[in-house]
Formats: sequence, structure tokens, C-alpha cells
Amino acid sequence: MIRAGDEQSPARSGQVDETEAKALQTVLAAAHAAVYAYALIGAKGQGGTRRRAVERLDRLTERRDRLAGRVSNSGRRPDPPAAGYALPFEVRSETSLRALARQVEQALAAADADLVAGAAPGRRLEAADWLAEDSVAAAAWGSDDEPFPGLPERSTR
Repeated sequence: MIRAGDEQSPARSGQVDETEAKALQTVLAAAHAAVYAYALIGAKGQGGTRRRAVERLDRLTERRDRLAGRVSNSGRRPDPPAAGYALPFEVRSETSLRALARQVEQALAAADADLVAGAAPGRRLEAADWLAEDSVAAAAWGSDDEPFPGLPERSTR
């Protein structure tokens, strides 16, 4: 019998089922897009906007690399980033840069919530931590608090 703490447990090894593999690739895609967006925000932002964007870019680059490693360790090939990403709106001001950051964080939270749901029990904590981190970052950019981050359909607002 395999228990959650055993070395051969799927939760401890690189073994992932198709649901978790798909969720990992979705989170990886969101991280690729977030890295692109935060590089843009950092380049165009001023003062505190630039500083926060560069800090977040560093954190998300680490996360993206970790995710790519997890996908590789599962025996799958990580999806590469796109050459570029279409922005959801024109970014010309500090206000629009902050709006872009909020939207990026909400997309990350949604992907992370799916990973929390799809991951093996022993691997959910990391995704839950990322979900919390995304929610805090969204709030720092001026997003409204969400009772269930990453799950807007659960909100009654």
C-alpha cells in the first residue's frame, strides 16, 4: 500500500495524471504570460509601479521555471512561451499598467485554483500558496478583495 508520505507515492514522485498535467500546463502558460506582462509593466512603469513590477517579475520567473521543471519531471514537455502576447487593452498610463497587473494576477489566481483542484493531495499546498500570493498581489495593485480568489463564480458580488 502506498501512503502519502512514502517515497513511491504519486504525491511525492513526479507521477501526475492527465488532469494535473493539464492544470500544470495551464498554470505554466499563465506564468509565461505574466512574465511578459510584468516585463512590460516594469519597462513602462515609474517609481513604485516599476519597483513592484520588477519584484513580481522576479518571483513569477522563479515560479515559471519551477513549473517547467515540474512538467519535465512528470515526463512531459513544458509548453514554451509565445513569441508575444496581445494585451487586453492599450497600456499608456500608470493607471492602465496597474489595471494590467490586476488582470494578470486574476488570471494567475484562476489557473492556480484549477491546479489546487487537480493536483494530488501532497502537491496542493504549493499551488494554494501561489493562489494566496496572487490574491495579495492583486490587492496590492488595487483589486477588490475576493471571497474565493481564483473562483469568481463562487463570489456573490
